[in-house]
Amino acid sequence: MKKPKAWLFSILFLMVTSFADCEESRKVSHKFVDKNFIGITIGTDFLIKLETLFGKGVVDSEGDSRCYFNPSESAYIVFVLCEDNRICSVLVSKDKSLWEECEKALIRIPMQTGKGIKIGDTREEIILTYGPPQKKEASNGFEIESFEYHTTFEKDVDVNLYYDSKFDFDRGKLIRLFIHDGS
Repeated sequence: MKKPKAWLFSILFLMVTSFADCEESRKVSHKFVDKNFIGITIGTDFLIKLETLFGKGVVDSEGDSRCYFNPSESAYIVFVLCEDNRICSVLVSKDKSLWEECEKALIRIPMQTGKGIKIGDTREEIILTYGPPQKKEASNGFEIESFEYHTTFEKDVDVNLYYDSKFDFDRGKLIRLFIHDGS
């Protein structure tokens, strides 16, 4: 029986690695993926880092959320935990009904995402930073408008599992932001 030629193995190797590279190249880095917020990387960092940076915070009754308040920006910050105490979401809002108890746990640093987005920014600033929204909604008869962005780990190299972000505006100014990367 004849032995296969070495060049045949080389061609097969190149074909297999090219296919793998092609599969990987389908993943991109979407402009709208912004998982960093005040030093915490959503979907990657754990509760221990949050507590090291900002203290225990106000814990919800189930123990899977930590809430803080920034007095200089009059904004509430809620971090939600997923499996293994990984931080999988953050919600930032000026809405007092969110969790008034949060005012017991203070954060005194500028609150912005890794790409510089903060409460009070305009719709135009969001679009300039993240690109056009994938979904855009206006509330019934109110001034509130929402932008949404979504992707998965299968489509984006920067995503751990399922990425969602939502930005709510009132009269053109950002009043609430939500970022999620997890199950």
